[in-house]
Amino acid sequence: CAIKSEAANMQRLIEKLLFLARSDQNKHSITKIPLATEPLLSEIFQETRLIAPNHQVVLEKNEPATIFADPVYLKEMLRIFIENSIKYTPECGTICLASQKTDDALTITVTDTGIGIPAEDQPKIFDRFYRVDKSRSKATGGAGLGLSIARWIVEQHSSSIELTSSPGMGTKVTVKIPCANEKN
Repeated sequence: CAIKSEAANMQRLIEKLLFLARSDQNKHSITKIPLATEPLLSEIFQETRLIAPNHQVVLEKNEPATIFADPVYLKEMLRIFIENSIKYTPECGTICLASQKTDDALTITVTDTGIGIPAEDQPKIFDRFYRVDKSRSKATGGAGLGLSIARWIVEQHSSSIELTSSPGMGTKVTVKIPCANEKN
């Protein structure tokens, strides 16, 4: 059982390293299409409820919008944020998804009531291999690559990302994605 678990961890690590290597060499094929975000966020919400039965998962707001994006990469980005929320939010804690449309952009947020991130670590959180608490690596898994992959996906979609967090209070990740228009 321990060998099987360690093999699965190594497989995930190798996949993430290959992803980053391909992104460094501009070898990813991104296919952006007009994408309705309401069904996508609903799907991610339903998945999260299934994989996090010991957490309260909430879809606070899901405003309809169309963005110009690669649905596979967009889902991967959201899953990375959600996986971190699940890992660092105690059982019975809350993970909240929301999307809000403005005239020219869609803002997607993933908010949790987890352990939070100290202010001094927040500027480095998207760096490769960076882990806030090195002693937790075996307990929580991961190699500090997920958020750097998410940042790459955000950048490929001409979007912005912001993280706000307070230790003991939780974390909020906000991604602002331009809405599709006639020029796309």
